[in-house]
This record gives sequence, C-alpha cells and structure tokens, in this order.
Amino acid sequence: MAIHIPTPSKWSHKHIILVTLIGTLVAIAITAVISISLAPAHIYLSLTGMKVGGPVQDTKFYSFTLVASNSSPRMAVLYGALDAEIWYSQTAWVPAMVDLSVLQDGRRQAPGNVTRINVSAEYWQSEQASSNKFAGAAAANAIVNCTHG
Repeated sequence: MAIHIPTPSKWSHKHIILVTLIGTLVAIAITAVISISLAPAHIYLSLTGMKVGGPVQDTKFYSFTLVASNSSPRMAVLYGALDAEIWYSQTAWVPAMVDLSVLQDGRRQAPGNVTRINVSAEYWQSEQASSNKFAGAAAANAIVNCTHG
C-alpha cells in the first residue's frame, strides 16, 4: 500500500503576498502616469494696460488687457465663454466687449503660451445721473471683475 502525500503548492504564502504587492504597485504607477498626463492646464490671469478715457464729455471708455498665461507644457486651454464686467460702484456695472480674435479659432490657447486679450467698455452718463455720489469717482475707483469658463 502506497501512502499518498499531497504535493506542496508551487506558490508559498510569501510568493502570493509578494506578487500581490507588486501588482498593486504597478496599478498605482499606471494610475499616476495617466492622471499626470491628463492633468488640467495651469492658467494664470492678470490685468495690464488699464485705461480710462473718452473724447465725449458724458462718455467714458474703459479698456484693459487680460493676460492669460498657460504654463502647461501639453494641455491647451479651450475657452467656452469669456465675459468681463467693469464695476464703477458697488451696485452699478457695464458689460465689456472681449476680443477673442487673438485665440486660435477664437476659442483655443496653445500650451506654454501667453495670450493678451483686449477688453473694452463704454459708459455713458446723462446729466441727471451726475448727482450720483459714485459718478465722479468712476474713473478712480473702477473695479474689474473677470470670469472665465
């Protein structure tokens, strides 16, 4: 009579744990590479060239340049909408016109690019509104609010 002894498994508990840890490490590395490569672009916005002027007595022209710096080396920025408002008091504002012609296709900013977008607004004040306490300080206290999407 022969005694049957079961053969030991090819994989010991140490091998199973080691393979599991290596598999987990590879999965984390793949996830990290994908998330880093698909990271969103880094956009820095600043304002330059802010001016107030106007040849007509009751009309003021506001203008400034929005500098959009895309420091991402691979990701482009796609602007769905870019609106600007110029607030000349805490409760009153005028919409500004944004010139997106400097962007590719009027919407796209290339990676690693600095784009200067011109923004302007026209404010007309009638004689009756001149009694407004904020009207005289409109040029000196212009508040700029920019949003991007």
